[in-house]
Amino acid sequence: MGINTSFVQGQAYAMELGATVLFTVNKTPDGIVS
Repeated sequence: MGINTSFVQGQAYAMELGATVLFTVNKTPDGIVS
């Protein structure tokens, strides 16, 4: 169960990190356009 909990926390962290990056890029006027 410990491994499963770690995996879930890792997924949540990755999703939060990704959302933060997207939000930052969208809020940056001269951000890099991919």
